Amino acid sequence: DVSYIHLENLVFEFFNESCVEHENWSTTRAYGNTIKNCDLRYGNTGIWVVQSIAASESAANQTRNLLIQGNRIHDQDSMAIRHVDWWENGAAADSWVRPGIIGTIIENNEMYELGFRCDSDNAIGASFGWSDQLIFRNNHVHHVAHNGVQFSRSVIQSDKEYGFSPDEIKTGNILVMDNIFENACQLTCDNGGIKFWGKPPDGHVFRDVLITGNIARNNFGWTY
Repeated sequence: DVSYIHLENLVFEFFNESCVEHENWSTTRAYGNTIKNCDLRYGNTGIWVVQSIAASESAANQTRNLLIQGNRIHDQDSMAIRHVDWWENGAAADSWVRPGIIGTIIENNEMYELGFRCDSDNAIGASFGWSDQLIFRNNHVHHVAHNGVQFSRSVIQSDKEYGFSPDEIKTGNILVMDNIFENACQLTCDNGGIKFWGKPPDGHVFRDVLITGNIARNNFGWTY
């Protein structure tokens, strides 16, 4: 429930959980916060971004325009970034009313040595759930136990299983541009440098996603 907070040129280290926690419930909000040119190291997770939403609460209760820029996020037991919103009924697609997080920009960061001490099936470099209006640009992600970067699940409100119209796909508008994904997939199989994942019938199609200008190399898996 704080906005326009600027963290710059700081070192965050030796945290049992998150180095920086940016979390709101359905009754709180955060606009325009910045994490810039920081070194986040030796924690469980580097940056933990969560927003809960509820139909009964104000539409203003969102996380908006978060900027994560120019940081080194490394030597984390699990992820560099976890970025997800959540809503009622176990985040069921039929209960979705609006995105919880919009306008996040993640650019010019280096993220490495991630997931090698993860105690759950989530040893991912950076994890994004139900993302909407997000830019992931000019980052270097390397030396990761599982997927380098994973975008999980969309929101589809439709009775169909395929052939959706654009207005039935509620989340998307994602740009993944000019990044390097390398030396990922070092401890497990069935993963890639970058991965988009969803489960039918209402979470597997992303609207308006552009992936361009990226390099994926030396990953013990694939990118798809």
